[in-house]
Amino acid sequence: TVIDPVVAYIAKEFNTKTIGLIGTKQTIISNNYVNKILAKTSNIKVQALATPLLVPLIEEGMANTLPTKLIVDMYLANPALQNIQALILGCTHYPLLKEQIQNFYGNANQIPIIDSTKLTAECLKQVLIEQDLMNTNNNTAKHVFYISDHNPHFTKLAKLFFPIDITLLPSTLWDA
Repeated sequence: TVIDPVVAYIAKEFNTKTIGLIGTKQTIISNNYVNKILAKTSNIKVQALATPLLVPLIEEGMANTLPTKLIVDMYLANPALQNIQALILGCTHYPLLKEQIQNFYGNANQIPIIDSTKLTAECLKQVLIEQDLMNTNNNTAKHVFYISDHNPHFTKLAKLFFPIDITLLPSTLWDA
């Protein structure tokens, strides 16, 4: 999961600190981050806040808009996130808002922003190296998406996560 690399990083780098966590309602309600962090070290305090408006804004392509900035600022100003020493981005969408989040805190080094996607990728890379499964081919990856209905919204959303050229193939090519 994306949680385990974050928990390992938090326990190593932020022992005895107060950590903020933002995520979807379900992520926060599940308490998975908090429970795993406390199982690893009881010296860390986690202050969590559900931020349910962020995913729809990102998925609608509104990540870099004034309304999103205002909503990000509103969430981060919440008392639940005061006096934190770092902030966990507890949703895989949230790195798309990382710059806005850093801007809220005024200085990227003042409050470290913990990006679960980056830590998960680093963890996966280490496992691939250890298992001798790392692809050393330097060719550029080609991303092909098989979709059941060509939808301009899907293309727009896919390009948020894969800013390179992508290929969309209609389901008629693979439904047979």
